[in-house]
Amino acid sequence: YDEQCTYSHCVALVDDRDRWLEDFRKKGVQLGILIEYAVPYMRSYQTYKKGEYPQARSYAAKTINFPVWPGSKI
Repeated sequence: YDEQCTYSHCVALVDDRDRWLEDFRKKGVQLGILIEYAVPYMRSYQTYKKGEYPQARSYAAKTINFPVWPGSKI
């Protein structure tokens, strides 16, 4: 922890994102979805795509972020 820095969230990869979101919602904590898309698969980038990008697609489906605030006990 560096007091000179600002932290907004903690990113995690999970296998069942919807379950995590729902479990924490029931506890009164809203988790976020940091990455909802994979750039190579977006329509405007299709002409630049040079292959398949399974990691990008996987991260788009598995990434969540935990909120971070002073005194947080998550």
